[in-house]
Amino acid sequence: MGVGGRYYSSQSGDTYNTFDLPSYGIVDTALYYERDDFRVQVNFNNVFDKRHFVGAMTPCTCSPASRSTSVPA
Repeated sequence: MGVGGRYYSSQSGDTYNTFDLPSYGIVDTALYYERDDFRVQVNFNNVFDKRHFVGAMTPCTCSPASRSTSVPA
């Protein structure tokens, strides 16, 4: 099992600094099984389903990030 986190401080929402996107933290986990040369893994991203934005052009066009997901690896 693996656990990781990422923190992003608040950032400007546009090139003119007219608004800010809020700071946020994300927690990710991974479960895996390994035997000899065989490994199976599933990653769980944004475990606590934290709402956050990955970018913006204006205050009205903010791009929300993906919600909580699981990904086989």
